[in-house]
Amino acid sequence: FLLSGDANQIVHPNFFSWSKIKSLFFNQELKGSALRILKTNYRNSRKVTRLSNDLLKIKNARFGSIDKESTYLINTVADSEGTIHFYPDSPKVRKELNKRTQASAKFAVLVLDKLQKSRVAKDFKTPLVFTIQEAKGLEYENIILVNFISDHDSEFRTIAKGVSEADLLDENLRYSRAKDKTNKDQEAYKFYINSLYVAFTRAVQNVHIIEANTKNELLQLLGVMEAQ
Repeated sequence: FLLSGDANQIVHPNFFSWSKIKSLFFNQELKGSALRILKTNYRNSRKVTRLSNDLLKIKNARFGSIDKESTYLINTVADSEGTIHFYPDSPKVRKELNKRTQASAKFAVLVLDKLQKSRVAKDFKTPLVFTIQEAKGLEYENIILVNFISDHDSEFRTIAKGVSEADLLDENLRYSRAKDKTNKDQEAYKFYINSLYVAFTRAVQNVHIIEANTKNELLQLLGVMEAQ
C-alpha cells in the first residue's frame, strides 16, 4: 500500500489525521512504516509559496497541529519570483480584469462555492471559473480570487483572531495540539483556511486577489494589500 496526501488541502470537514491511518494499519498487524515528508514544491513561484506558507503559519498558530506529519512548510525550487496583486473590488476592476483575461487559457477564476460561482460568472466570461472542489489538482499560470474572504468575512475573522504578525516571523512550524481539544468547531474553520490554501497553490506564477472588505484581519496578516 502506498498512501499519500496533504492534510492542509482537505476541503471537507472529515477529521482526517495521519495518526488514524497509521493506527488502522498497526491494528491489522501489517508491517512496514516507511514515512517520507515531501516538502519540495515544484509548482509555485517564490511569492506564491511565501503567501501559502504564511497561511500555514496562521493555521498552526490558531489551531495547533493535526499530527506531526502535517506540521511543515513547503520549499519551492522555482526560479520565478512571481507576483501577488491586490485589487479593492469594484465593477471597474472586474470589467478591466475580464477584458484582459477572458480569452486567455492562462487565467482561472476561483471561488469558494457554487453560489459564488454563479455570481462571479456574470462578470467573468472565461469558461475557467471553478469552485475550490473543482480546482483540486489543477494549476494555471495566473489565479484570480474573487471575494474569497469577503463573502465569508465572519469565518475568516474568527480564523485570524488572536494571531499576530509575530507568529508569521518564525520559519518553522511547531507541533502542538490545540488548547481546546473538545472544540470541534475548529474543524469547520479549517475548511475555509484549507480552501484558501488550495486556491493559492493553484497558481504557478501569480495570484490576483479581489476583495470587497479590505479590513478583514486575515488580509492584514497576510500583507496582501501592500502587494502590487
